Amino acid sequence: MERLERIILANLRQEKEKDCLWWEGKWWTCSDLLNLVEDSERVLAGAKFTKGSRIAVLLPNSPLVLALSLAAWKLGGAISPLNAKSGLPSLIGTLQLIEPCAVVVAPGLEELKTALEEKGVPVVVAGSLSTPLPAFTVRETAPEDDSLAVIFATSGTTGLPKAVPLTHGNLLDNSLVMYESLNLLEPGDILLNVLPNFHSFGYTVAGLMPLVKKLRQTILASFLPPLEAMKTIHDSGTNVIVAVPTMLYFMTVAAGKGAPMPVNLKMIVTGGDRLNVQLDEKVKGVFGIGIIEGYGLTECSPVVAVNRNYKERRLGTVGPIVRGYEWKLP
Repeated sequence: MERLERIILANLRQEKEKDCLWWEGKWWTCSDLLNLVEDSERVLAGAKFTKGSRIAVLLPNSPLVLALSLAAWKLGGAISPLNAKSGLPSLIGTLQLIEPCAVVVAPGLEELKTALEEKGVPVVVAGSLSTPLPAFTVRETAPEDDSLAVIFATSGTTGLPKAVPLTHGNLLDNSLVMYESLNLLEPGDILLNVLPNFHSFGYTVAGLMPLVKKLRQTILASFLPPLEAMKTIHDSGTNVIVAVPTMLYFMTVAAGKGAPMPVNLKMIVTGGDRLNVQLDEKVKGVFGIGIIEGYGLTECSPVVAVNRNYKERRLGTVGPIVRGYEWKLP
């Protein structure tokens, strides 16, 4: 079975001195990310995180999220990125479904730490978003199969939390299919990683796919304020924007207020919400290119359909079904 960490770590080792990700105003090399992965693996192993364990993280997009994912996979376990703002009742319900051995929370969430510990869940507060976790100890939980890579939480149509387990094969295949389908992508491209990591769209397309295919990524912990996001996109040279439609609208507003423009922008990819086709014309007027739309759902890792490029796209549609799916029209 092909595993994500084997492919990604081999890529990082092969290109040690090349730029890998942009974080807080500077480039990290592949070697920098490797070091954080190795340090994170030592901390997890010291905490008694073992094969089949699951760790939940309530962290914004950051090098630490990627490093903890790779470290957990190296040890045969899985990771579950969750939304810290979902509210305590929803979060507790989700954690009961996932049964993580521990929960990692971002700096500043000490109140949440106390509330979770009262429920018997071990919690560790990250010292920063780009350094290893402090030492901690996990609780014993029933192990899952080591093919499991990520567990997402989704409310679906019922409003009740559901756990969606995805394997290494699921996520790897979707990463490869997206690179193949978005056929304007090529080595050297820099993707924007700003969509929340607790959504599979952001985690897979903007986080994993660049690591799997040796692309670079610009990591933003938050899209707000949009003016600062636009400055980061400009400074890092990001040329592929992955965003939901609402973000694109706010980007056009920020551009109108003097935000620095992206350099050599080649593609804007959107999904996660209905696209108003009038936004495409507005985006094209501001950025010089339109929007590539796709569709996915968490259970499918997530992309199911996407327009391939600007020449073949059909505005107002999510494009053709990507390879690997069986489908039928009712």
